[in-house]
Amino acid sequence: MLAQHFAEANFGVSIPFAPMFYALCAVPIVIGFLFIGKNFTIYSCIAIGLIGGLADLIPQVFPQGFTAYLDVQNPLLSAVFGGLLSAFAISLCLQAGATSGGTDIMAMFISEKFKQDGWRYIFIFNCVILLVAGIMFDIDKVLYSIIFQYVMTIGIKYFYLGHQQKTLLIITDSPTAVYDAIKSSINRAATSFSGIGQFLKKEKTLMYSVVSADEVNSVILAVKKSDPHAFVNVIHSEHIRGNFRYREFD
Repeated sequence: MLAQHFAEANFGVSIPFAPMFYALCAVPIVIGFLFIGKNFTIYSCIAIGLIGGLADLIPQVFPQGFTAYLDVQNPLLSAVFGGLLSAFAISLCLQAGATSGGTDIMAMFISEKFKQDGWRYIFIFNCVILLVAGIMFDIDKVLYSIIFQYVMTIGIKYFYLGHQQKTLLIITDSPTAVYDAIKSSINRAATSFSGIGQFLKKEKTLMYSVVSADEVNSVILAVKKSDPHAFVNVIHSEHIRGNFRYREFD
């Protein structure tokens, strides 16, 4: 959109959205193919093709935009709820093993390569681009756009849990059964520590395991089935260093 506005304001040339969008997505697509997976890239290309085509088609079919059907004139409301809708749509793509292209692919690459949340870096990058646009164009719209980007980033973290990790601390009397339950339910390992339950002065085993956030419920159900008296504590893990297997896209 920045390139479109720049070309129209300085040269009087109207560039369609789709060709520009496809060109900017070319490099992230190659990165996705090389570092994330073939199926992931193919599905992302389908999403990118639909987004580019619909972005040019919808203004022609609905020249007045969606305001003709949704009487929302407040830019702040549009930024907030547009960010939530965008986050939900991107999360659906991620759950299906794809992205909507561009910076989304880069966020997934950062998550895969460096084992940490890549969306915060993409948010910073988008804000820099928007500030450049603010210098060239209307600063008010840029500030609303930053609100949109922030809401979208937070929304993706809420809707999509695939690249968030949780640490499970499980106190049990049946460590072998609990480990087998974890292994069979999500194919992850665990580390056990011996200890003493001070209330009953009884030997206990502490099982330590790191899982993806979207695996937590299935693990807890499996653990409780193997040991109904197990005590489970779930802790958010900010950064993981070491051999941790993320969700496979291919």
